[in-house]
Amino acid sequence: MSARHHESGARRPFAGSMAQLRPLARRVHFLAGILVAPFVLLLCLTGLVYVCSPQIHEDLYGKQLFVHEVAPRSGRWASRSPRRSPRTRKPRCARSCPRPKPTAPLA
Repeated sequence: MSARHHESGARRPFAGSMAQLRPLARRVHFLAGILVAPFVLLLCLTGLVYVCSPQIHEDLYGKQLFVHEVAPRSGRWASRSPRRSPRTRKPRCARSCPRPKPTAPLA
């Protein structure tokens, strides 16, 4: 049976037009791929730089990000006694804070 004739013997409408559009569709698809490929490549490269940025920053700015020596505390921020963590130290107003008077219940 011929490709142009349907099972009932009648011709399929637009059977030849699809065969004519196929080369055009392939050409448009190829040209679109050529047009989009540089953008995809650029996105891949910038994504790779973004992923590797912590290592790049350590290499470039390692001397500015980290110090080798720490100066002793002096002046305003010097601590006279070692600080305790907030969980171990007592709150300042544990028992000395005044409490509000209890109010009478509303009837």
